[in-house]
Amino acid sequence: ISVRCDLVLLAVLLSSTAALYANANGKSYVVVNSLLRWPDAQTYCRKFHTDLALVENAEDNAALPVIHVTKFAWIGLYRMPWSWSDKSIVTFTNFDVGQPDNQGGEHCVVDNPDHFWHDASCSISSTV
Repeated sequence: ISVRCDLVLLAVLLSSTAALYANANGKSYVVVNSLLRWPDAQTYCRKFHTDLALVENAEDNAALPVIHVTKFAWIGLYRMPWSWSDKSIVTFTNFDVGQPDNQGGEHCVVDNPDHFWHDASCSISSTV
């Protein structure tokens, strides 16, 4: 089974030693306890797993609370135009009210603790 490097967290997990996994729709997700910029997160995920998380439908999005903690986390969605990190077409989004707002060239996407998405600068490596 390929493992999607789901939520590359922008903050320390509650348990710094545990790897968290979840399965949904035949996909496996793993939380990586690292502070990384989006491009570095993508590189890490592709090297050690498959890719950043592709949240392609409501069922995928519903699986995120199983492993998501209380901070913002990268997913594999980015703009230029909107597409998933594996270049697949976007057919589902879950942006928060007022998002995406593209303030200052925000081309990457984070999942917030309520599992709504925000666009963010791809170069940040701390909580949003």
